[in-house]
Amino acid sequence: MLNLRLIKSPPGNAYLNMALDEALLQVANKEYIQPILRLYTFTKPSVTAGYFQRLSESDYPGREKVRRITGGGVVLHGCDLTIAFIISSEDADRANSGDLSRRDDTYNLFTRALVFALKDCSPQIDIMRQGTVEGKRRYECFQRPVTGDLVVGGKKLAGCALRRRRGLSLLQGSLRVYKGEQDGAISLEELVARMPDLGRKPDISVVKDRVAWGFSEVLGCPITESALSSQEMKIASQLEKKYSDPEWNFRK
Repeated sequence: MLNLRLIKSPPGNAYLNMALDEALLQVANKEYIQPILRLYTFTKPSVTAGYFQRLSESDYPGREKVRRITGGGVVLHGCDLTIAFIISSEDADRANSGDLSRRDDTYNLFTRALVFALKDCSPQIDIMRQGTVEGKRRYECFQRPVTGDLVVGGKKLAGCALRRRRGLSLLQGSLRVYKGEQDGAISLEELVARMPDLGRKPDISVVKDRVAWGFSEVLGCPITESALSSQEMKIASQLEKKYSDPEWNFRK
């Protein structure tokens, strides 16, 4: 029976957060059992840059800067909930969630889960049908919605980037929860009047529960919450050295 493994991580630094996502993918490549959903935040304002993006040490002063293994643009972290999701093509087929050999279907699975999670937040929440196609030059993800992003009134609320390895898809996504970034995006905090259970300011723990529920609904399976394994933590500790290395983060 299909189960969604849920990991609610405590806040971490940018280097450890990226290391944990890749560690989960490495272990899953060897012994994949079930889809994995990791929900986390950052201990301080940070920036993650897509694998092909240009990034220098002088960019975004005051923020920790790290390069992802997924593609896409630059994402500002500190006002968001960050989401890592790993699934096999076979499990996506079993859940009638599309053909994960197709990029559009992969992104659509991720975004549909967020639509389920937030469907009572705003009637205008929608999936961007046709947006800007960005190349490898540097751009900030939330400034320009692209096809497959979650938008409200044309403003970006959430998006994700993809990496595939041996039949597995890793999606790293960001859901803007709070106001505070000057990039033209929209946040849940600005839509909170339509989500009374979130209170005057969204409770991040409630947002995590909603997101987890959205993924379980789209996959049609129950949730099993668990901690990171000792093997996953060990690999992440090793990978953290890579993610804190300027040669990785600021390579040309």
